[in-house]
Amino acid sequence: MDAWLVGEETQPTLGAQTIRTILSQYRKKETKEMVHKHLDDFIPLDSRTDHSLSETHSQWDESNELDKDDSFVFPCWIVNKGTKERIKRAEHPIIALHYEILELERFVSGTREETKQRKQLIERVTEIIRQIWPNSSVHVFGSFATNLYLPTSDIDLCILSSPENGSKRELHLLADVLRRKTNKMRRVMAIDKARVPIIKVTDRETGIQCDISFGRTNGIENVRHIQKYLKRYPSLRPLMMVIKCFLHQRALNEVHEGGIGSYLLLLSIISHLQMIPVNFPDMRKEGFISNLGSLLLSYFQLYGRLFNYMKTGISVKNGGYYYEKVERFPFEINRPNLLSLEDPRDEENELGRNSFAVSRVRTAFSQGYECLFRWDKSMKCTPLSLILQQDEFLVTRRKMTDLNGEHSKVSRKRQRS
Repeated sequence: MDAWLVGEETQPTLGAQTIRTILSQYRKKETKEMVHKHLDDFIPLDSRTDHSLSETHSQWDESNELDKDDSFVFPCWIVNKGTKERIKRAEHPIIALHYEILELERFVSGTREETKQRKQLIERVTEIIRQIWPNSSVHVFGSFATNLYLPTSDIDLCILSSPENGSKRELHLLADVLRRKTNKMRRVMAIDKARVPIIKVTDRETGIQCDISFGRTNGIENVRHIQKYLKRYPSLRPLMMVIKCFLHQRALNEVHEGGIGSYLLLLSIISHLQMIPVNFPDMRKEGFISNLGSLLLSYFQLYGRLFNYMKTGISVKNGGYYYEKVERFPFEINRPNLLSLEDPRDEENELGRNSFAVSRVRTAFSQGYECLFRWDKSMKCTPLSLILQQDEFLVTRRKMTDLNGEHSKVSRKRQRS
């Protein structure tokens, strides 16, 4: 690992040592037959993805066999009974974490009904916009368009081909029309002094918020490129959903508050997946490169402990690489430790420049790494329950799940496939 990538307080070889340490910590002699028996029970992310663990013989020691009692505490996002057994029977900590990440992804993903509600809201707003400007077009972008949204996420809409292309007059005209629709809209705010002027609309029936902007073709174009990345990296979506929850619970997910926004987060995960052979070569050697537990752990370690924010920038273009910040973008004297990530759609746009709370994000990632690294089954809880709270959103969602059973049905279907 290059010296200018690693922070001064970090040993250059730490990244390579980490997976070795994880493996050796739980090392136990076993026969190849036992290893292959374990592999048969491993849930693949994608049929094209190699999940082979044949290079490792690491297992739990005998004192951590499946508990015979019910003292193991599962959080509200573990719905499927099969997942509970897989976590309790997991023969390695990162295998248990892998199963739980998949379960949390299913749990927080939008249901059919939630997707339907959002589409209906988009149709209602689009109808109002077309009544004002018949020749305009309305496009969905952001997390809903890429299927990376949480049920608490906003919907991003963009209006193209309005007569004045989103002038201040048009912004307030649309806001006034939406306010008159009081039977449909609960709150309408026109924010015309922002870098990107928007209208924030809250649907009265569902409470879903819509952000409406004008002429932002870059957001629309990004959808297609993000979908390509999601297809290329099957692990990208589950990692994204877990880390979004992690940041959301710590109020570190809003750019205007200095946090890491969804687009910047997504690109940081893509870069991590691209650069694993460089930063964590032992993951490929040991067969853990497609294990979600190993990928999350190494992500937290990289951006929480290893990455040199002062000197190093990130690009995901051309397969991914790092650059020296001072050679690419103006140096921030007062804030030298900001994350620098080149916008793949605009090389002159340095993403991360507005995330002034990145030091808090880095601390959170470091603490997340520490918690996950130290987890074992003797704690009688799941790995993610050490870093995620059972907040109001998650608990309410579990009650809804118990009521209609939709997520458990999806979970069983995916496990059979």
